[in-house]
Amino acid sequence: MSSATVESARPAVDARGQRIVDRIAAVDPWWWALGVLVVAWTWYFTGLTLDVHHGLGTSSYDYGLYDQGVWLLSRFDAPFVTLMGRNLFGDHTSFVLVFLVPLFWIAPSAGALFFAQSALIAAGAIPVFAYARRRLESGGLAMCFAAMYLLHPAIGWTNLENFHPDAFAGVFVGAAIYGALERRWRIYLVFVVLALLVKEDVALVIVPLGLWVAVRRDRRIGILTMLGAASFMVVAMFVVMRGLTGEATRNSWRIPFGGPGGFVGRAFTRPNDVIDHLGDDGRPFYVWQLLAPFAWAAARLPSVALISGGVVVANVVSTYGYQYDIRYHYTMIA
Repeated sequence: MSSATVESARPAVDARGQRIVDRIAAVDPWWWALGVLVVAWTWYFTGLTLDVHHGLGTSSYDYGLYDQGVWLLSRFDAPFVTLMGRNLFGDHTSFVLVFLVPLFWIAPSAGALFFAQSALIAAGAIPVFAYARRRLESGGLAMCFAAMYLLHPAIGWTNLENFHPDAFAGVFVGAAIYGALERRWRIYLVFVVLALLVKEDVALVIVPLGLWVAVRRDRRIGILTMLGAASFMVVAMFVVMRGLTGEATRNSWRIPFGGPGGFVGRAFTRPNDVIDHLGDDGRPFYVWQLLAPFAWAAARLPSVALISGGVVVANVVSTYGYQYDIRYHYTMIA
Protein backbone atom coordinates (compact mmCIF):
# COMPACT_ATOMS: atom_id res chain seq x y z
CA MET A 1 0.00 0.00 0.00
CA SER A 2 1.45 3.37 -1.01
CA SER A 3 1.97 6.20 1.41
CA ALA A 4 -0.52 8.28 -0.59
CA THR A 5 -3.24 5.66 -0.05
CA VAL A 6 -2.50 5.57 3.67
CA GLU A 7 -2.66 9.33 3.91
CA SER A 8 -5.97 9.47 2.03
CA ALA A 9 -7.54 6.86 4.32
CA ARG A 10 -6.42 8.57 7.51
CA PRO A 11 -9.11 11.33 7.55
CA ALA A 12 -11.90 8.73 7.24
CA VAL A 13 -10.44 6.68 10.08
CA ASP A 14 -10.00 9.79 12.20
CA ALA A 15 -13.60 10.84 11.50
CA ARG A 16 -14.98 7.45 12.54
CA GLY A 17 -12.86 7.51 15.67
CA GLN A 18 -14.09 10.99 16.52
CA ARG A 19 -17.72 9.92 16.07
CA ILE A 20 -17.17 7.04 18.48
CA VAL A 21 -15.56 9.39 21.01
CA ASP A 22 -18.43 11.85 20.62
CA ARG A 23 -21.04 9.14 21.19
CA ILE A 24 -19.26 7.93 24.31
CA ALA A 25 -18.98 11.48 25.60
CA ALA A 26 -22.71 12.02 25.00
CA VAL A 27 -23.72 9.16 27.28
CA ASP A 28 -25.30 10.34 30.52
CA PRO A 29 -22.70 9.89 33.32
CA TRP A 30 -25.41 8.23 35.40
CA TRP A 31 -25.53 5.40 32.86
CA TRP A 32 -21.82 4.90 33.44
CA ALA A 33 -22.49 4.86 37.18
CA LEU A 34 -25.17 2.21 36.64
CA GLY A 35 -22.69 0.17 34.62
CA VAL A 36 -20.21 0.32 37.49
CA LEU A 37 -22.94 -0.83 39.90
CA VAL A 38 -23.91 -3.77 37.68
CA VAL A 39 -20.29 -4.84 37.18
CA ALA A 40 -19.50 -4.49 40.89
CA TRP A 41 -22.52 -6.59 41.87
CA THR A 42 -21.64 -9.25 39.31
CA TRP A 43 -18.02 -9.38 40.44
CA TYR A 44 -18.84 -9.52 44.14
CA PHE A 45 -21.61 -12.11 43.99
CA THR A 46 -19.82 -14.32 41.48
CA GLY A 47 -16.89 -14.50 43.87
CA LEU A 48 -19.10 -14.94 46.91
CA THR A 49 -21.18 -17.75 45.43
CA LEU A 50 -18.01 -19.50 44.26
CA ASP A 51 -16.64 -19.23 47.80
CA VAL A 52 -19.85 -20.81 49.10
CA HIS A 53 -19.54 -23.55 46.49
CA HIS A 54 -15.88 -24.25 47.28
CA GLY A 55 -16.80 -24.37 50.95
CA LEU A 56 -19.30 -27.16 50.16
CA GLY A 57 -22.23 -24.81 50.67
CA THR A 58 -24.07 -25.79 47.48
CA SER A 59 -25.95 -29.02 46.88
CA SER A 60 -27.19 -31.37 44.19
CA TYR A 61 -30.65 -29.77 44.57
CA ASP A 62 -30.58 -27.49 42.73
CA TYR A 63 -27.10 -26.44 41.63
CA GLY A 64 -26.05 -29.98 40.71
CA LEU A 65 -29.14 -30.54 38.59
CA TYR A 66 -28.47 -27.55 36.37
CA ASP A 67 -24.72 -28.07 36.25
CA GLN A 68 -25.14 -31.60 34.91
CA GLY A 69 -28.02 -30.63 32.62
CA VAL A 70 -26.23 -27.70 30.96
CA TRP A 71 -23.01 -29.72 30.66
CA LEU A 72 -24.90 -32.49 28.84
CA LEU A 73 -26.51 -29.93 26.52
CA SER A 74 -23.07 -28.48 25.77
CA ARG A 75 -22.01 -31.97 24.63
CA PHE A 76 -25.15 -32.25 22.45
CA ASP A 77 -26.55 -34.99 24.67
CA ALA A 78 -30.07 -35.27 26.08
CA PRO A 79 -30.11 -33.50 29.47
CA PHE A 80 -31.09 -36.59 31.44
CA VAL A 81 -30.07 -35.65 34.97
CA THR A 82 -29.03 -38.73 36.92
CA LEU A 83 -29.37 -36.88 40.23
CA MET A 84 -33.16 -36.82 39.86
CA GLY A 85 -33.62 -39.58 37.27
CA ARG A 86 -35.39 -37.60 34.57
CA ASN A 87 -34.91 -35.13 31.74
CA LEU A 88 -34.08 -31.63 32.93
CA PHE A 89 -36.86 -30.12 30.80
CA GLY A 90 -39.34 -32.64 32.18
CA ASP A 91 -38.82 -31.11 35.61
CA HIS A 92 -39.24 -27.51 34.42
CA THR A 93 -39.26 -26.07 30.91
CA SER A 94 -36.26 -23.83 31.55
CA PHE A 95 -35.31 -23.58 27.87
CA VAL A 96 -33.39 -20.39 28.67
CA LEU A 97 -30.58 -22.67 29.85
CA VAL A 98 -29.74 -23.35 26.21
CA PHE A 99 -28.27 -19.84 26.06
CA LEU A 100 -25.71 -20.87 28.71
CA VAL A 101 -24.35 -23.72 26.58
CA PRO A 102 -21.66 -21.53 24.89
CA LEU A 103 -20.30 -20.67 28.35
CA PHE A 104 -19.73 -24.38 28.95
CA TRP A 105 -17.82 -24.64 25.68
CA ILE A 106 -15.43 -21.99 27.01
CA ALA A 107 -15.39 -22.66 30.76
CA PRO A 108 -17.36 -25.76 31.82
CA SER A 109 -17.27 -24.99 35.52
CA ALA A 110 -19.33 -23.79 38.46
CA GLY A 111 -18.11 -20.28 37.78
CA ALA A 112 -19.98 -20.16 34.47
CA LEU A 113 -23.36 -20.71 36.13
CA PHE A 114 -22.69 -18.43 39.09
CA PHE A 115 -21.37 -15.67 36.83
CA ALA A 116 -24.43 -15.87 34.57
CA GLN A 117 -26.77 -15.79 37.55
CA SER A 118 -25.04 -12.82 39.18
CA ALA A 119 -24.81 -10.87 35.93
CA LEU A 120 -28.48 -11.30 35.03
CA ILE A 121 -29.66 -10.50 38.55
CA ALA A 122 -27.54 -7.33 38.46
CA ALA A 123 -28.96 -6.46 35.03
CA GLY A 124 -32.41 -6.33 36.63
CA ALA A 125 -31.45 -2.85 37.84
CA ILE A 126 -31.26 -1.57 34.24
CA PRO A 127 -35.01 -1.40 33.43
CA VAL A 128 -35.62 0.07 36.90
CA PHE A 129 -33.08 2.81 36.21
CA ALA A 130 -34.31 3.45 32.67
CA TYR A 131 -37.92 3.96 33.72
CA ALA A 132 -37.09 6.02 36.80
CA ARG A 133 -34.67 8.17 34.78
CA ARG A 134 -37.39 9.20 32.36
CA ARG A 135 -40.22 9.59 34.86
CA LEU A 136 -38.25 11.47 37.50
CA GLU A 137 -35.94 13.32 35.07
CA SER A 138 -33.09 12.73 37.49
CA GLY A 139 -30.20 10.35 37.02
CA GLY A 140 -29.36 10.53 40.71
CA LEU A 141 -32.83 9.51 41.85
CA ALA A 142 -32.98 6.81 39.19
CA MET A 143 -29.67 5.46 40.48
CA CYS A 144 -31.15 5.34 43.97
CA PHE A 145 -34.05 3.23 42.74
CA ALA A 146 -31.71 0.89 40.86
CA ALA A 147 -29.65 0.43 44.02
CA MET A 148 -32.81 -0.11 46.07
CA TYR A 149 -33.84 -2.89 43.72
CA LEU A 150 -30.54 -4.71 44.18
CA LEU A 151 -30.54 -4.12 47.93
CA HIS A 152 -33.94 -5.74 48.45
CA PRO A 153 -33.21 -8.78 50.65
CA ALA A 154 -34.97 -11.17 48.26
CA ILE A 155 -32.57 -10.25 45.44
CA GLY A 156 -29.39 -10.88 47.40
CA TRP A 157 -30.69 -14.09 48.95
CA THR A 158 -31.71 -15.43 45.54
CA ASN A 159 -28.21 -14.77 44.24
CA LEU A 160 -26.75 -16.79 47.11
CA GLU A 161 -29.16 -19.73 46.93
CA ASN A 162 -27.34 -22.27 44.77
CA PHE A 163 -28.18 -21.69 41.08
CA HIS A 164 -31.66 -21.36 39.60
CA PRO A 165 -32.76 -20.12 36.17
CA ASP A 166 -35.63 -18.42 38.01
CA ALA A 167 -33.08 -15.73 38.86
CA PHE A 168 -33.12 -14.67 35.19
CA ALA A 169 -36.81 -13.79 35.39
CA GLY A 170 -36.11 -10.59 37.30
CA VAL A 171 -34.47 -8.77 34.41
CA PHE A 172 -36.70 -10.33 31.73
CA VAL A 173 -39.99 -9.51 33.45
CA GLY A 174 -38.67 -6.11 34.51
CA ALA A 175 -37.68 -5.25 30.94
CA ALA A 176 -41.05 -6.49 29.64
CA ILE A 177 -42.85 -4.23 32.12
CA TYR A 178 -40.60 -1.35 31.09
CA GLY A 179 -41.47 -1.98 27.44
CA ALA A 180 -45.17 -1.99 28.29
CA LEU A 181 -45.00 1.19 30.36
CA GLU A 182 -43.06 3.02 27.64
CA ARG A 183 -44.98 1.47 24.71
CA ARG A 184 -41.74 0.11 23.30
CA TRP A 185 -43.28 -2.99 21.84
CA ARG A 186 -40.17 -4.60 20.37
CA ILE A 187 -38.52 -4.59 23.78
CA TYR A 188 -41.76 -5.85 25.27
CA LEU A 189 -42.04 -8.76 22.83
CA VAL A 190 -38.42 -9.88 23.16
CA PHE A 191 -38.50 -9.96 26.95
CA VAL A 192 -41.94 -11.53 27.23
CA VAL A 193 -40.61 -14.42 25.14
CA LEU A 194 -37.39 -14.64 27.16
CA ALA A 195 -39.37 -14.60 30.42
CA LEU A 196 -41.54 -17.51 29.28
CA LEU A 197 -38.41 -19.48 28.42
CA VAL A 198 -37.27 -19.26 32.05
CA LYS A 199 -39.94 -21.60 33.39
CA GLU A 200 -43.47 -22.75 32.61
CA ASP A 201 -45.02 -20.95 35.59
CA VAL A 202 -43.67 -17.51 34.62
CA ALA A 203 -46.98 -17.30 32.77
CA LEU A 204 -48.44 -16.46 36.20
CA VAL A 205 -46.80 -13.04 35.73
CA ILE A 206 -47.03 -12.66 31.96
CA VAL A 207 -50.81 -13.26 31.80
CA PRO A 208 -51.53 -10.45 34.31
CA LEU A 209 -49.03 -8.26 32.45
CA GLY A 210 -50.99 -8.91 29.26
CA LEU A 211 -54.21 -7.97 31.06
CA TRP A 212 -52.64 -4.70 32.22
CA VAL A 213 -51.46 -3.97 28.68
CA ALA A 214 -54.92 -4.72 27.27
CA VAL A 215 -56.57 -2.32 29.73
CA ARG A 216 -53.98 0.46 29.89
CA ARG A 217 -51.99 0.38 26.65
CA ASP A 218 -53.01 -1.72 23.63
CA ARG A 219 -55.94 -4.14 23.68
CA ARG A 220 -54.71 -6.29 20.80
CA ILE A 221 -51.18 -6.70 22.16
CA GLY A 222 -52.50 -7.41 25.64
CA ILE A 223 -54.93 -10.09 24.50
CA LEU A 224 -52.27 -11.74 22.34
CA THR A 225 -49.91 -11.72 25.33
CA MET A 226 -52.46 -13.42 27.57
CA LEU A 227 -53.36 -16.04 24.98
CA GLY A 228 -49.73 -16.67 24.08
CA ALA A 229 -48.56 -17.01 27.69
CA ALA A 230 -51.45 -19.26 28.69
CA SER A 231 -50.97 -21.43 25.60
CA PHE A 232 -47.25 -21.72 26.26
CA MET A 233 -47.89 -22.83 29.84
CA VAL A 234 -50.38 -25.48 28.71
CA VAL A 235 -48.01 -26.83 26.04
CA ALA A 236 -45.04 -26.72 28.42
CA MET A 237 -46.85 -28.68 31.12
CA PHE A 238 -49.15 -31.02 29.24
CA VAL A 239 -47.04 -31.71 26.16
CA VAL A 240 -43.36 -31.21 27.03
CA MET A 241 -43.24 -32.08 30.73
CA ARG A 242 -45.86 -34.83 30.55
CA GLY A 243 -44.21 -36.22 27.43
CA LEU A 244 -40.83 -36.43 29.17
CA THR A 245 -41.89 -37.61 32.63
CA GLY A 246 -45.45 -38.87 32.32
CA GLU A 247 -46.96 -36.08 34.44
CA ALA A 248 -47.67 -32.40 33.86
CA THR A 249 -46.45 -31.29 37.28
CA ARG A 250 -45.06 -32.87 40.39
CA ASN A 251 -45.95 -30.00 42.68
CA SER A 252 -49.74 -30.16 43.09
CA TRP A 253 -49.16 -31.50 46.61
CA ARG A 254 -48.10 -28.00 47.62
CA ILE A 255 -51.70 -26.76 47.38
CA PRO A 256 -53.43 -27.35 50.73
CA PHE A 257 -56.63 -29.28 51.42
CA GLY A 258 -55.97 -31.90 48.75
CA GLY A 259 -55.02 -29.82 45.73
CA PRO A 260 -56.71 -27.06 43.68
CA GLY A 261 -60.20 -28.55 43.87
CA GLY A 262 -59.93 -29.22 47.58
CA PHE A 263 -58.66 -25.71 48.27
CA VAL A 264 -61.53 -24.06 46.36
CA GLY A 265 -64.06 -26.36 48.00
CA ARG A 266 -62.73 -25.64 51.47
CA ALA A 267 -62.84 -21.89 50.77
CA PHE A 268 -66.62 -22.19 50.29
CA THR A 269 -67.47 -24.83 52.89
CA ARG A 270 -65.06 -23.93 55.69
CA PRO A 271 -63.55 -20.52 54.91
CA ASN A 272 -62.12 -20.18 58.42
CA ASP A 273 -59.75 -23.05 57.65
CA VAL A 274 -58.39 -21.15 54.66
CA ILE A 275 -58.06 -17.94 56.68
CA ASP A 276 -56.20 -19.81 59.42
CA HIS A 277 -53.89 -21.36 56.83
CA LEU A 278 -53.06 -17.98 55.25
CA GLY A 279 -52.30 -16.49 58.66
CA ASP A 280 -50.14 -19.40 59.80
CA ASP A 281 -46.39 -20.08 59.78
CA GLY A 282 -45.24 -16.50 59.16
CA ARG A 283 -47.07 -15.95 55.89
CA PRO A 284 -48.25 -12.41 56.79
CA PHE A 285 -44.66 -11.56 57.78
CA TYR A 286 -43.51 -12.81 54.37
CA VAL A 287 -45.80 -10.30 52.65
CA TRP A 288 -44.53 -7.58 54.99
CA GLN A 289 -40.94 -8.49 54.06
CA LEU A 290 -41.79 -8.12 50.38
CA LEU A 291 -43.26 -4.64 50.69
CA ALA A 292 -41.52 -2.97 53.64
CA PRO A 293 -38.05 -2.54 52.06
CA PHE A 294 -39.60 -0.21 49.47
CA ALA A 295 -41.70 1.58 52.10
CA TRP A 296 -44.89 0.10 50.60
CA ALA A 297 -44.27 2.02 47.36
CA ALA A 298 -46.33 -0.59 45.50
CA ALA A 299 -49.41 1.20 46.84
CA ARG A 300 -48.57 4.17 44.60
CA LEU A 301 -49.10 2.11 41.43
CA PRO A 302 -51.18 -0.89 42.49
CA SER A 303 -52.23 -1.89 38.97
CA VAL A 304 -48.58 -2.53 38.06
CA ALA A 305 -47.75 -4.10 41.43
CA LEU A 306 -50.60 -6.58 41.00
CA ILE A 307 -48.92 -7.99 37.89
CA SER A 308 -46.99 -10.21 40.30
CA GLY A 309 -50.05 -10.80 42.46
CA GLY A 310 -50.52 -14.34 41.15
CA VAL A 311 -47.01 -15.31 42.23
CA VAL A 312 -47.47 -13.80 45.69
CA VAL A 313 -50.79 -15.62 46.14
CA ALA A 314 -49.27 -18.91 44.95
CA ASN A 315 -46.40 -18.53 47.40
CA VAL A 316 -48.61 -17.64 50.35
CA VAL A 317 -51.12 -20.42 49.66
CA SER A 318 -48.42 -23.06 49.25
CA THR A 319 -47.67 -25.60 51.99
CA TYR A 320 -44.03 -25.61 50.85
CA GLY A 321 -42.21 -23.39 53.33
CA TYR A 322 -39.50 -22.30 50.92
CA GLN A 323 -42.09 -20.53 48.76
CA TYR A 324 -43.03 -18.02 51.45
CA ASP A 325 -39.48 -17.38 52.63
CA ILE A 326 -37.68 -14.47 50.95
CA ARG A 327 -34.37 -16.32 51.20
CA TYR A 328 -35.35 -18.59 48.32
CA HIS A 329 -35.71 -18.12 44.58
CA TYR A 330 -39.51 -18.41 44.57
CA THR A 331 -39.67 -14.74 45.56
CA MET A 332 -37.56 -13.42 42.67
CA ILE A 333 -40.54 -12.02 40.73
CA ALA A 334 -43.03 -11.78 43.61
